[in-house]
Amino acid sequence: MKRLFQTLIISTMLLFWVQIVPEANVVICIRPPLSVGEIITEMVYTYDSAGGNNCDLVTNCDYSSLSTWESATDNDFANMKLSVLDSFGTGDSEAHFTDGVAVETAGAHTGFIRGEWNSDSHIIVETTDITVGEEILLTSNNSRTFTMTDLNSVTVITLEAYDSQNHNNTVNIAGASNTDSTHYRRIIAATGASPDFVITGGAVTAGININEGYVEINGLKIKRTNNDSGSSWGIRMQSGGGVWAKIYNTTIYDSINAGSANMGGINANAGNALLVNILVYNTETHGIQLSHADANTCYSCTVYGCGGWGFNEGAGDNIAFNSVADGNTTGDFDSGFGGTSSHNASGDTSSPVGNNIDNIVTADTWTDAGAGDFTIKDVNSDLYQAGIDKSADTGLSTDIVGTTWLDPPSIGAYEFVP
Repeated sequence: MKRLFQTLIISTMLLFWVQIVPEANVVICIRPPLSVGEIITEMVYTYDSAGGNNCDLVTNCDYSSLSTWESATDNDFANMKLSVLDSFGTGDSEAHFTDGVAVETAGAHTGFIRGEWNSDSHIIVETTDITVGEEILLTSNNSRTFTMTDLNSVTVITLEAYDSQNHNNTVNIAGASNTDSTHYRRIIAATGASPDFVITGGAVTAGININEGYVEINGLKIKRTNNDSGSSWGIRMQSGGGVWAKIYNTTIYDSINAGSANMGGINANAGNALLVNILVYNTETHGIQLSHADANTCYSCTVYGCGGWGFNEGAGDNIAFNSVADGNTTGDFDSGFGGTSSHNASGDTSSPVGNNIDNIVTADTWTDAGAGDFTIKDVNSDLYQAGIDKSADTGLSTDIVGTTWLDPPSIGAYEFVP
């Protein structure tokens, strides 16, 4: 079965949703005002617990589980080619083509229209073995033809998550070839959504196990539960594979194993991870563990009430900025964080030296930590505007919920605006 995508195309005046098929033989026809020959470089799937291949743009779209999406996109980025056609042919420009209408090409290849939501915005033609320069004929209207110009590689594959779901198995992100700094996979929360995943069972490594380079996770909430003898994490960057991961605006909470081993928050067992606006609380072992010789960096992270270290350094010269830990059983910050770390805070005396704050008082710091509310209580909080501007390093100017950082920003995952 062919897999469907959605991509948001922005013109100077209007927004268009385009449904596409990720194969080398894809043809996309988009009506004006989009530019002729426009290159589409990002494929955006949607995740909805209802799932299915018949999209209506918001619900019942594409995939009903993270693992199904992951398996579907393990193929080579270079094989995912698409482009707009270079002409819109002749005939009635407002002609409406019904979903499923047959098409044929000058090279005697056949296909069909996948779907059309609005006759004056776009139609999508799916064919087989289409080549550059080949004409496409809509058999429902023989006067209308289109010509394929260029096939362009997709560089980013994104899953937009719309709602929450329980997952019975680990989501193992591995297998995509040719990933690099411009070719990567993302799992992100859809605009206005806050998907909450409870991941149980499966492999004990992690709820989401990243075992390939250049993966981004943004805006998820993860509760990891299990009942076995193996320790696990909410998110883990696997040694030897999960390098250069980016984890943004993500919460891992209440991760408890009913078995004999412990659950932790994030384990960066691969190098050069970037963790920004992370909240971890109530895990059985370390909140954030950085355990690779190649340094990983934490910005604006909050870790509270974990059964091990808040921030644990297993290896490497790791760095933390604008981060806070409090109420963690072993201690808030391990001693190994790099000398360039600065503007951090702790409930004990372990915060890395450099404009650091020790001995914060929980009740005076957050709105209601016991209830999982780690917003800054008020302007009298020790965290309020106690950080340093690192937006140039992170690429983000907002906190975990989208509030713009003040100048200077507050410490932790949340900003407070009086």
